[in-house]
Amino acid sequence: MLDEKVALIMMKLSHLSVQKDRDAYLRGLVDLCSQAVDAERCTVYVVDKRKQELRARVAQRTATEIRLEEGAKVMINVGSIGQPRDENPNPVVCVYDTDEGVVRLTRVRYDIEKAGQKIKKAGLPEVLAERLKYGR
Repeated sequence: MLDEKVALIMMKLSHLSVQKDRDAYLRGLVDLCSQAVDAERCTVYVVDKRKQELRARVAQRTATEIRLEEGAKVMINVGSIGQPRDENPNPVVCVYDTDEGVVRLTRVRYDIEKAGQKIKKAGLPEVLAERLKYGR
């Protein structure tokens, strides 16, 4: 089983190797690694010896539906909207369906440009408005 996963990673890495954009390559690499080990979250560290830097890239494969056992006591922290860090600028809405016992996570869209303008108008650092576009 492990050999199959390693072979899958190696094959997909060869496809990624044609990627010229470093960030796109790292996103693909981290996503590939998290899929290969069936992890919800994965961190890959990259060492740049020339610049003497250590970089980390995180991937999160968020489930869109979580079934809860009847009578289960759980705590769900959905975070907050704004200044995302998962490379997806769209906020996540969490809805608990009490009839089905299911928690559903859904991405929604909003006017990112307008939100950025409000940030700038409030006198906040421009970087806060810019990062909304990229989700990081």
